[in-house]
Amino acid sequence: MSGGNDEMETQLMRWPLRLLLQGLDARDESAVRRFLARASRQLKHDWQVVHDGDADVVMVAGLEVDTVRGMLEPPLMTLHLVPPGQDSRALAWRTGRAPGSVLSSPLQFDALVEALECAEHCATGEVPATFTQLSAGCRFRLRRWPPAGLLWDDAENLRLASFLLTRSLDLEKLMRLSNVTADKCVAFITRMASANLLHLEPVGNGAGPAALPALPPPAAPARRTAPAPGGPFNAMRRWLRLANR
Repeated sequence: MSGGNDEMETQLMRWPLRLLLQGLDARDESAVRRFLARASRQLKHDWQVVHDGDADVVMVAGLEVDTVRGMLEPPLMTLHLVPPGQDSRALAWRTGRAPGSVLSSPLQFDALVEALECAEHCATGEVPATFTQLSAGCRFRLRRWPPAGLLWDDAENLRLASFLLTRSLDLEKLMRLSNVTADKCVAFITRMASANLLHLEPVGNGAGPAALPALPPPAAPARRTAPAPGGPFNAMRRWLRLANR
């Protein structure tokens, strides 16, 4: 009986997420479907390809997004697929979009999976609960620029990423240099750590780090509700509403 309950809970925790495709040609849409099948064990959720209604991620050909029929809530992220030969990273900077949100055609497997993994982090609000305690007294540095889904198109997150990409900073210095509040700095640090993007540099005489002062817990984006600690049902409400249409 216990085994059956565990299996049911695992299935519930993998509620489907929706990827809406807009304007992609047949080759790129076929690549998306092929890559999703290939990444089924790597991704934590099943992904459904749709062309209308609400979606967790929208992938559009080009930089402009047309009105989506039946979409009532904004997506977690929007991905832009640009024609071959264009420098997607340079284009992202010129247009004010975060690196990782602009992808080059033909679509690459790693780029798509990385973006969807970020969306899964946002959808579930996953952060390591004890990270703020373990990291006290450490300096942080980003291993590389974070994917778009972890930055949430937020100017303060972009500023934090810029500081931590070029130098190692402790929490206090990061707050002072960036002029970003303590709770948002902690939320950013925990999110980067959960994605394995953060390098930690312990300081001091080798003694274990002290606990951080009490800070408000990092919050997930207001546009999505993370699963309640007791189960995944709150996070599934939106999916169930879609399934019952």
